[in-house]
Amino acid sequence: ADEANVAMKIDGLGRVTMPNQPSFYAHRTGSNYTVGSGYHKVQINGTRFNVGSNYSTTNHRFTAPVAGVYQFNGNVNIYACATGSVFAAILYVNGSSYTQGGRSYSYGTGDLVTTVDYVELWFYSNDASVGLSAGTTWNVFTGYLVG
Repeated sequence: ADEANVAMKIDGLGRVTMPNQPSFYAHRTGSNYTVGSGYHKVQINGTRFNVGSNYSTTNHRFTAPVAGVYQFNGNVNIYACATGSVFAAILYVNGSSYTQGGRSYSYGTGDLVTTVDYVELWFYSNDASVGLSAGTTWNVFTGYLVG
């Protein structure tokens, strides 16, 4: 069978895989960058994989192609932050803060009801100048459709 048209596979050991489930691993490419205090969307502009092409490296957001339960994970790495400064990683859903401070969050069916809902990784700092690192492991945003 054509692998692109396979919705579900069961191997000889009974393991089920769904190779076309929407999923992405996005990261910051290029150079480190610096921002001032306040709320900022993390400029995550590259991907390791982007099944379904639902993560945009242009507007730095994942748009849900189907309603369901999704798992999102965000990692924000900063440097040159002054002692005593406040910092928080935040997941935004449809432009509003949904969870703050944590790095993992499951978003449920009761909340995600349309195919146009979007999720972004943001952060807050009260430091006047904080740096964000580039690279495939520093500032990372991932997600996948659970079911």
